[in-house]
Amino acid sequence: VEIDIEDLLSNPFNTQPPPLDELIRITGFNKDWIMFMYRNFKQVKRFHY
Repeated sequence: VEIDIEDLLSNPFNTQPPPLDELIRITGFNKDWIMFMYRNFKQVKRFHY
């Protein structure tokens, strides 16, 4: 299964992020970096609503 990063970012109905292993494989980012960004995104999102 091939997933385009832009598809993941542009789909407004996708409320569940892809599995961590899939994000690591697709992006090449470190697990700790992805988890750090996800935590920060959730905090920022919470304060904007």
